[in-house]
Amino acid sequence: MSPALVILFLGVITGALGIRNGDLAKIEDHPYVVILELNNAIIKLCTGVIVSDRYIITKEVCAHVADSNGGLVRAGSNLRGHGGSEHSIDKAIYPPGYPEVRRIALLRVNEPFQFDRSRQPIELFESNEIIQAGTKGIVAGLGEDETGEARRLHTVSFVTTTQEFCETTFKDSGFYEPGVMCAQNNQNKAKDVCSGDSGAPFVVGGRLAGIVMLTWYKCEGKEPALLSNVTDFSDWIYEQVGHPPKPVKVGDEPSVILIR
Repeated sequence: MSPALVILFLGVITGALGIRNGDLAKIEDHPYVVILELNNAIIKLCTGVIVSDRYIITKEVCAHVADSNGGLVRAGSNLRGHGGSEHSIDKAIYPPGYPEVRRIALLRVNEPFQFDRSRQPIELFESNEIIQAGTKGIVAGLGEDETGEARRLHTVSFVTTTQEFCETTFKDSGFYEPGVMCAQNNQNKAKDVCSGDSGAPFVVGGRLAGIVMLTWYKCEGKEPALLSNVTDFSDWIYEQVGHPPKPVKVGDEPSVILIR
């Protein structure tokens, strides 16, 4: 296993570290975000995104742990372990090509989400859209408090990199594949995501563009985060869950998007 792969792997599984140097956020401003509190000795925390009254999107490994070891989905809360509504996990659903394709998965909950100001589905980017380099968006996930634990909802602004830079950064890791994308905060690289943000949404103009796949172990912003491009999966997701009712649109920042 290459040194880069070891660093990336550790970044995925160790601790419950969250967004670094982000901005505190209200769940009402990002009502599609849910917290996965997992019963696992290694992976204890992930983030997910509501796409219908019974389904969330998250990173594949988070869905696998939730389905195998149990845990709960906490919706409508900006605080880990407190508030909102708790939803037990019914099953995980994996995309075509799994296990070779290991970027995202769906989790079905037993108790439907009751939509209100703090719980809403998000609309997805469609399969005929291309997210270009320079696209600005927001990652929402749990950020670290004074103890170093990821507890409260934070956001950080990210900008997508070129595919060439993304491939060069991750080519020796074993994780890069066509369809993934990279993003980071170019103005302040101390603002970064970390291992507890696996499954966190990258939102552009109020729509889901990507899911956080991998972060570097030290989470110092020196390298970009690796994101799964939702456009590769949007048709499959809608086949599973249907189009979300009254999708929330929270306009964040301008974007650079092309239609295929």
